[in-house]
Amino acid sequence: MSPEFRRQMVDLVRAGRSPEDLSREFEPTAQSIGAWVAAADRQEGRREETSPGLAASERDELARLWRENKQLRVERDILSKAAAWFARETGGVVELFRFMSTNQACFPIATTARVLGVSKAGYHAWIHRPPSAHAIADEALLKRVRTVHATSRQTYGAPRVHADLPEASGTAASGSRG
Repeated sequence: MSPEFRRQMVDLVRAGRSPEDLSREFEPTAQSIGAWVAAADRQEGRREETSPGLAASERDELARLWRENKQLRVERDILSKAAAWFARETGGVVELFRFMSTNQACFPIATTARVLGVSKAGYHAWIHRPPSAHAIADEALLKRVRTVHATSRQTYGAPRVHADLPEASGTAASGSRG
C-alpha cells in the first residue's frame, strides 16, 4: 500500500472509524491498519516506543544482534546436519556438493557453501556438469545387477549376482568398483 493510502487510513481511524470497519470497506486487514496507526503515533511522539528505555542506537544494535544470532543458528544447523551426513559418507568435494544439493530447501546455498568451505561457482558447475563416463558405466552396471537379481526371482545374493554378471552382459565387474 502506498504511504499516502496508509496516511488516509490513519486519519480515518483518528477521526473515529474503527480499523475493523475500514478493513471491511478497503483491502488491508484491521491488524495492518492498527499497526499503521501505532507507527504513526510513535513517529509523531504520541506513543512510546515498544522498547522503553532503549535509545535508537541500542535498538539498532539489538536488531543487528538478532539478525546475527539468526545467521549463527542457521550455520550451526548446517554444521550439525553436515556432521551427521559425513559420518556415513566417504567425504570429498563431491560429497559436499551432494549434501548442498540435498539440503538446498533447508539452507541457502551461499551460506552452506561458506560454512563448508567450498565455492558457490564450484557447486553450480557440479550441478550443471554432465555425468562422467565412470558414473554412466556405474549406472549401466547397476541396471545389470538389478536385472540378474530380478531374473533369479530375487533369490540370488551378492556372490551369485557377481558370478552371473559376466554371463548377463559379457563384461566383468570387480568388487572394488566405486
